[in-house]
Amino acid sequence: MSETATLASAAERVADVPLIPRKALFGNPTRSGAQISPDGRWLGWMAPHEEVMNVWIAPVDDPSAARRMTSAKERPIPAYFFAPDSRSILYVQDKAGDENYLLYQVEIESGAERNLTPYENTRVQIVGLSHAMKDKALVAVNNRDPRHHDVHLLDLTSGTLELVLENDGYVGFLADDTLTLRWALRQNEAGGTDMFEIDGGRIAETPRESTGLEDALTTSVAGYTVDGKTLYWIDSRGRNTAAIFAENTETGERTLIAADDRADIGGTMQHPLTGRIEAYSVNYLKREWVALEPEIEQALAFLRERLEGEFGVQSRTDADDKWIIGHDPLTGPSRTLIYDRAAGTLEEFYVTRPELEGA
Repeated sequence: MSETATLASAAERVADVPLIPRKALFGNPTRSGAQISPDGRWLGWMAPHEEVMNVWIAPVDDPSAARRMTSAKERPIPAYFFAPDSRSILYVQDKAGDENYLLYQVEIESGAERNLTPYENTRVQIVGLSHAMKDKALVAVNNRDPRHHDVHLLDLTSGTLELVLENDGYVGFLADDTLTLRWALRQNEAGGTDMFEIDGGRIAETPRESTGLEDALTTSVAGYTVDGKTLYWIDSRGRNTAAIFAENTETGERTLIAADDRADIGGTMQHPLTGRIEAYSVNYLKREWVALEPEIEQALAFLRERLEGEFGVQSRTDADDKWIIGHDPLTGPSRTLIYDRAAGTLEEFYVTRPELEGA
């Protein structure tokens, strides 16, 4: 067969394949962003209502009994999460695309909604949530000075905001599980970040840790254990790849607990109640999860046997008996599954874009 005939035959075969509609690729997903409440009673997700993405929930034991929790009509809700006490949904939303995101709360039982940061020309940042103080949160708002976010303690029951720290020039803050501020972050002239310790509500005058440009994206605090005795770092300083270190907060001694010579460590899985790192991810040719504890390795092995492509744990209950799994099969649309660790079952919750199946 001549080259011309071969090309013509190939063109005919392509012409027989239906085009994928743009809306199927770039429109709203059918569902996305699944989470499970900390107490394990509720499933949450995003789905369109009148073509605008809103938050929905359903009981874990009856996912078909869906209930819409929000009523966004003009702008999609970009992010939501369950409150630590599982009594409400928290979400952020701006007005007419102004990117001034405020924090809203919807009570699960009553459906009552309120704005927790009722300010104009203000953008909220979530600084910290807690297992020890489930009815509280640390938030930062720039209602005093648009250049700086002041940190407040938010009571999720009463809605009151109590000033914790007035910010005079830092870009971010980190707290432990008691919602005590521990670090203030500020960019430096080297293109990296200066990290200042906070003790007793006072920010140190000089940074304890700093990064330059080459380590700015691969070095950061990775969280505390709930008891505050261990501080985790993902750190690439002086290394070819970022590794995980555990720092004893009493002695300052650091211990290397995980590294991969092929690629940076990208993410971690931490126990929902202890904060202990149980697994980490590395993306060399694809994202892979490596367990640090036998029980987590058994769970990951169970998932690897059943899921081709890539997967990750999106949400976990406090009891750690149920996980929400995000799965990208690579050859089809992404989907979300519910992994019941106690029962040893893995059930599909939804396909994000079912119209792409077989396309």
